[in-house]
Order: sequence, then C-alpha cells, then structure tokens
Amino acid sequence: MYDFGQDLLNATQGYAAFRHDTDQGTYVTDDVFFIGGRRGDYETGTCFDRKTGRQTERSACRIEEYQRGKWEFAMSDTIMETNALPALLGIPSR
Repeated sequence: MYDFGQDLLNATQGYAAFRHDTDQGTYVTDDVFFIGGRRGDYETGTCFDRKTGRQTERSACRIEEYQRGKWEFAMSDTIMETNALPALLGIPSR
C-alpha cells in the first residue's frame, strides 16, 4: 500500500506540499516555506525562513522535500488517471 502525506497526530516534523493556487513544487515545513519556480522547478524557486518571514538562501529549502512533493503528486495523478485505487486496495475488478 502507498501512503501519501504523514500521520498528523504522531509526526515529529511538519511538512505539506501544495498543489492548487500556488506554483508547482511549493511546500512548507516547520522551518521554511518554499515557493516553486514559475516553471515548477527548484532552481528558480524562492525560499523563506518561517521564523523571520524573510527570503533566505534556496539551499535552506531542501531539494529532497521539493522532490517528495513532486513525486507524491505524480503518483496520485497516476493512480487517479489509471483508476488504480481498487487494485491497490485489493478490491476485485467487476
């Protein structure tokens, strides 16, 4: 079974990727807020420190977190576009 996101009750660190009303690749953690670039890439994105609210070096926003959100949305799209949810849940096809 695939899990997307995280257990909100037991998470030790916050993370959320955004899909709508933002540039692709945008995410937030406890420490940073990353706005994906206009082309949805990391290289032209902007990183903000959540404690100060000020823009900071892009490297403060880890590319791994950016890639995590992109992967989760790509997998979600694939599941929905191919109607794969019943197979993943073990539901026999009709």
